[in-house]
Amino acid sequence: MAVAMAPRRLWCCWILNLLYCIELCVGFGSPMARPHLLGSAAAAARRSMPLSKVPPYETFYFTQLLDHFTFSHPQATFQQKYLVNKEFWHGAQKAGPIFLYCGNEAEIEYFADISGFLLEIARRFGALLIFAEHRYCGESMPFGNERRAYKNAKSLSYLTTEQALADFATLITDFKKNLSAKASPVTAFGGSYGGMLAAWFRLKYPHIVIGTLAASAPILQFEDLVPDDIFNKIISSDFKVCKAMTSVQLDNFDILSRIYAGFNIINNSTGEVECFDLTVGADEISGWGRQDIKAVLKDFGSNIVFSNGLQDPWSGGSVLEDISSSIIAIVTKEGAHHIDLRASTKEDPSWLVDQRESEINQIRHWLAQFYETLIVI
Repeated sequence: MAVAMAPRRLWCCWILNLLYCIELCVGFGSPMARPHLLGSAAAAARRSMPLSKVPPYETFYFTQLLDHFTFSHPQATFQQKYLVNKEFWHGAQKAGPIFLYCGNEAEIEYFADISGFLLEIARRFGALLIFAEHRYCGESMPFGNERRAYKNAKSLSYLTTEQALADFATLITDFKKNLSAKASPVTAFGGSYGGMLAAWFRLKYPHIVIGTLAASAPILQFEDLVPDDIFNKIISSDFKVCKAMTSVQLDNFDILSRIYAGFNIINNSTGEVECFDLTVGADEISGWGRQDIKAVLKDFGSNIVFSNGLQDPWSGGSVLEDISSSIIAIVTKEGAHHIDLRASTKEDPSWLVDQRESEINQIRHWLAQFYETLIVI
């Protein structure tokens, strides 16, 4: 299995590197409007990119169970890293809200750094912020270090979304208990894979999280749920937009062209994607992954916002229309990969300002519902 995983991990890194270049060309244009990368590629990328100073977060470690669901390792634990900002919190006595970012596949500091929107709305809502690191990433490494954690199929068997979601649920429950903040409502956030986790978190643990903002979350990007070539088509369209650019934009276009040429996936004359197999590993997806996720969301889900920009190739695998009165899609024609989670700037276009305001209104609605119920009880 270790041998089989290597090319797939590279495949994911290629995709996310391409997304970064696409965002430079057709996204909002901010140098911080970039998706995260996977594994060691992430560390190398971050060393080369000038990240802004991470907001004032305190660092903590939670003793997390390695396996939440079986008795194979009943005593096995690891230290899960998480970041906390209490600067704006209204406090436990006022049942101040808690905003939880569901960590993606890299060090948690990176996501805290590029998700300035959460810090901004924490001030607005008097919320406490938590950025929880994903298991097997950053310092949250089972078995002591990355080499042992990624050693073989057995050591990697605990790297699943189910275990990661249980990590978040256990962490936030214990955290609220320690602060005597059991009445504080929790809203989950995430971008890309983190957005998928945030949406699943609301579905699986609705008693823990009152609502979710899932930004650029390709929750439908599984076999038979969306067209196999949807990602390729959006990349082709974005590439053609780049080809039409001039002056300063050509610098970014040249970067994009070189990256695409390196992987031989773009026909320079037509701008069409010629060879980029997004079905790698799709045959390994279990039967439950091929069910009608939209129907599941409609029948069992609530209080989830899926936000997307149509220039993001991953938008083809996300929810782009309202599924119910509380499963909302906020879609813009422009926009890069979960750009709405970035910190606001004076140069923000009106569509981005409006998009964030719509998200804030949804969060305000969830909190109002919760506090109304809390008062009644």
